[in-house]
Amino acid sequence: MFGVKPRKAFIAICFAMVGVDQKIDERELDKLEEVLERSGFEMSEVDKEIESLCKMDVSKMVRHMAKCMAAITKLDETMADNLIQALTDIAKADDYFHDIEKNFVESVKCILGKS
Repeated sequence: MFGVKPRKAFIAICFAMVGVDQKIDERELDKLEEVLERSGFEMSEVDKEIESLCKMDVSKMVRHMAKCMAAITKLDETMADNLIQALTDIAKADDYFHDIEKNFVESVKCILGKS
């Protein structure tokens, strides 16, 4: 398969936000689960996607994330807004909104035409 389904892309991009500042924080992991459940994802779906992501080597992950960024353009308006809010919530879960996290959110907003 050449593309990535938008739902899987939503999960992958949220998962990426947890580590974008190069610090994995338990509060961000907890918030990841919360925002995905709030957005209508089943934990079995999330677990399967995260397991798949964790098995990727770096070069495959980079290609996959590029496909994810393209796939989010196919999210409906509600899910696109949910993604932006989810990323912001995850980023702020450790009580600090790092510049790199802000840049990541802004990049996603730009891709979604919401900047």
